[in-house]
Amino acid sequence: MSAAAWVLGGHQSRRLAADRRQLVLGATLLLAPWLLLSLFAGMGPPPADPAGWVATAVEQQLRYTLLILCGVLLVAGFVLLGAWLRRAGENTYTLLGLTALLLATPLFIVNMAYWGTFLLDSFRLVVATGSAQRPDWYKPMRDLMNLLGAVAVALQYATAIAFTAALHRVGWCRPTASRWLMGLSGTALVLSVLPAAVPVPLAIASYVVSIPAVPFLIPYWLSLLLLRRAGATASPAILAPLETCSPAPNPPEILPLKWMPVFFLVLLGYSGRAQVTGSNYALTGVTIIDARHPVPVAHQTILIRHQTITAIFLDGSQPLPDSARVVRLQGKYVVPGLIDAHVHLATDPSGVDNRAHVLAVLRRLLYSGVTSVRDMAGDARILAGLARDAATGEIVSPAIYYSALLAGPAFFQDPRTALASKGAVAGTLPYMRAVTSSTDLVLAVAEAKGTGATGLKLYADVAAPLVAHIVREATRQNLPVWAHAWLQHAKPAEVVAAGVGVVSHAPLLLYEKLDTIPPSWKTQRHGAAFWDSATPDLSALFALMKERHTILDATLLTYQEWGQEDSTMRYAYEVGKRLTTQAYKAGVLLAAGTDDDQKQFVPKEVELLVKGAGLSAFDALTAATLNGAKALHLETTRGTVAVGKMADLVVLDKNPLQDISNLEAVYAVIKAGKFFQKE
Repeated sequence: MSAAAWVLGGHQSRRLAADRRQLVLGATLLLAPWLLLSLFAGMGPPPADPAGWVATAVEQQLRYTLLILCGVLLVAGFVLLGAWLRRAGENTYTLLGLTALLLATPLFIVNMAYWGTFLLDSFRLVVATGSAQRPDWYKPMRDLMNLLGAVAVALQYATAIAFTAALHRVGWCRPTASRWLMGLSGTALVLSVLPAAVPVPLAIASYVVSIPAVPFLIPYWLSLLLLRRAGATASPAILAPLETCSPAPNPPEILPLKWMPVFFLVLLGYSGRAQVTGSNYALTGVTIIDARHPVPVAHQTILIRHQTITAIFLDGSQPLPDSARVVRLQGKYVVPGLIDAHVHLATDPSGVDNRAHVLAVLRRLLYSGVTSVRDMAGDARILAGLARDAATGEIVSPAIYYSALLAGPAFFQDPRTALASKGAVAGTLPYMRAVTSSTDLVLAVAEAKGTGATGLKLYADVAAPLVAHIVREATRQNLPVWAHAWLQHAKPAEVVAAGVGVVSHAPLLLYEKLDTIPPSWKTQRHGAAFWDSATPDLSALFALMKERHTILDATLLTYQEWGQEDSTMRYAYEVGKRLTTQAYKAGVLLAAGTDDDQKQFVPKEVELLVKGAGLSAFDALTAATLNGAKALHLETTRGTVAVGKMADLVVLDKNPLQDISNLEAVYAVIKAGKFFQKE
């Protein structure tokens, strides 16, 4: 507004002839509503519930009175501009614009009066009666006012189009500016009249352009253009009416016209993002599939407020909150956010796992439907920062939960440990420590927990008694313990018996019965019948796992890829998927972890659980959702679509129970209440 005042002063409007003063006055009136709109914006968003409206009654009445005054100023400005244009010889577009304006204004005033008075009175009635149910007349009246508001907005954009065309015809709006202003107004007009059942991006854009203050943007830009040119040399078409005016030097541009569309699109994009990540919205028309619903539940509405699912009910069976944005998803399927139970994001942060690469991977992970990951050892200095940035929304990423690694001293000859410990000695850091029977485990566990780790990972070279001691101390300090299924000096049954919550890598379960892998498994090619007979029966181990509620993180995907790259490792996938089948049939809980350095994502692991290990699509989906949450001790807040749980959801175009590959038909992802449209 200060800039606009500077433009007026620069044009020395008080010394202009009467005819041009009328033009300047009209332009100033088009600009003036933004003085009031700045007050409107300073009040913040309207309250989210009736009690809030009643408590701030005077503020709400003032809010909508300001909007009515804005409308009156706009009418006055366009009427003066219309009179000036008609004297300049332009009648057609001027009359069209004035007609649209005179039709829009009563509708706009009635709609704003409804919000400021009638709606407030109805909320007073709701609060006074103590009933959450709206009166019978409430919804028809609200729908009528929404219709009137939509018509008024469309007519306001039509007014801007007509007056821009009129100014162009008399030479006061250059072709480029005219095209941009008319194009933006036309686009906004079309968006404002879109039906409700349109894709989410269009619904968001339609919502934004229908906000009462947004149609005032085009007249604002038009007024700046007119004020800028008011003191400049007039075009030949209007020299006659302005003969007595003394042109002033062309002032510098406050807002260059070439940047107006950019500004508009940025505003639209920012507002759209705010709606997508809004704190209060409803998903309607969805079919819910999760561990609690083996039979899909159709025609459901899911209410989300902030980060939480606040209600789930049959479409139309309950009124929606007035403040809730409606996202219509008829024909879509909603499943819980997927959890990858085995990733490695920071093995080599100075090399392949550099920040740019990892951020790109995290973004792709989220858009594939993964809303949480369990990182199974890496540089916790990096992982802590990534987890923090993911939690605050500063990066597009699943939630990140990471482990601190404990292993025997021999393991730290592995070059990967040096990469993840750069700047220090591998095996001496709180998040990557060598342990023996003489280690102060109270201190070691406390320091590991202090790194922000969600759990401990036992990797290799740890004896069974030490495993049990670590589990006891970690349990005392409320830190979960995860481990490789075989630790060289501890067999799988010993690891399970010690109380480890999750064991990783199905092929390592072989070491319950074998001391070494038969050489022929590595050097010869064998068919399915051979592997069926060669795979040992581990029913006793799996009975123990079921009894202890131990989760198996099978990681079939990484072994399939490994076998494709190295023929000597083909046995691992063949045996691993058969052992996973045994575990599944024995009632062992399975989680879905990839462990393939994020080459492919968890939907592929889920597909292998179905097509390789024989899980049903429902149980494989449960592995990637509820069981993943159990692995992280987050089952009370994640893993199912339920009231009170975190709004981590995946919206699918197709039913994953009909074909598990439909898990890749992602339409949108909701992470902690934020809506991400599939790219």
